[in-house]
Amino acid sequence: MTTKTIHCFWIGMSALALVSLAIGFRNGVSGATDFQWMPAKALLSGIDPYVAEVGGPTFACYAPSCLLLLTPWTLISEDTARVAWLVMNIVFMLAFLLVMCRLFVRPGERSKWLFGMTVLMFLSLPFRQLLECGQHIGFSLAFFSLALLCSRRGWWLVSGLCLIPAAFKYTSMIPLMCVFVMMGCWRELGVAILGHVLLTLLAALLSGTAPWVLILGSLRIGTTQTGEGIADLASLAAVLGCSAVDIWAIVGYAICLGGLICLCVRFRGMSHGDGLLPILALLATFSCCACYHRLYDFTVLLIVPFLMPRLCRGRWAVVLTLGWFFVGFRALAPFASTAVVIVISFSMILMLLAVLLVQVEKAFQGRVCK
Repeated sequence: MTTKTIHCFWIGMSALALVSLAIGFRNGVSGATDFQWMPAKALLSGIDPYVAEVGGPTFACYAPSCLLLLTPWTLISEDTARVAWLVMNIVFMLAFLLVMCRLFVRPGERSKWLFGMTVLMFLSLPFRQLLECGQHIGFSLAFFSLALLCSRRGWWLVSGLCLIPAAFKYTSMIPLMCVFVMMGCWRELGVAILGHVLLTLLAALLSGTAPWVLILGSLRIGTTQTGEGIADLASLAAVLGCSAVDIWAIVGYAICLGGLICLCVRFRGMSHGDGLLPILALLATFSCCACYHRLYDFTVLLIVPFLMPRLCRGRWAVVLTLGWFFVGFRALAPFASTAVVIVISFSMILMLLAVLLVQVEKAFQGRVCK
């Protein structure tokens, strides 16, 4: 293609991206029901946020230590906080892309990658839904990437502190945090765990509720959405008409936990070298099928495109999977049954996992494509 054609292509994509961003922002101003302002306000007011009547339409579904991180937003009105959080979600995701470019893209190519990934992000359905629902995955990804950057520079204390807010969206981030286990970054993990213990104790003190009651309350509410995801085993079992969906969820959790343990054992000793990006892409994909997730959580797949220049084979799997979750999912959903959509989603994730696992193995053995 000529330079003029390429420029026209990117101008067109940029225009579409801005339209997509505007739609997400508009819907987020009137929606953003997942923000958790009310539960955080209840916690700060000395009330157990997991009592059903406290949250109203926005029930508390995060750990007490995570809700405590949102309490600064309760100092302003809910409507103002919702708009502020919407703007911050855009900032968080841009910061995430900026740090990823800093970590994994050559200096001379960073501006091009940042522009291209920003356009891709704005166009993607998961990002738009993240804005519309007021979700927290962008918040977690931004601090997780900062934790990686600080760890690479040897700032283990700052890295550990960044992991505390990074764990907010724990269903997505725990698999990603396994990379710190593989690299033997125990001090960073220790700081993060200690931080959440202290925050949980503070939440218990503020609410006048025992810490274990708060933790069990968050788990109880979290399990009510079992089988409502789009690419996990329990959701697949639900749409296929299987009985005992909760049992399938437990089986899925057990498989995923076993898988994470096996990955941590197999790739222990991983460093901040060429093997880091492939394992991050693998863990990000793994997190999508680990448990219940809706489309906005698939924003973590924005890690995967950074691996494209290093893939020896299987780029088609990346394109197909991202194309499905970023565009195709919404396009097909009105014309196909929920079962068909979830079966395709589950199959796409398994396909990408297989491709990435091969790439990680090659990277770990020092056979990365340059």
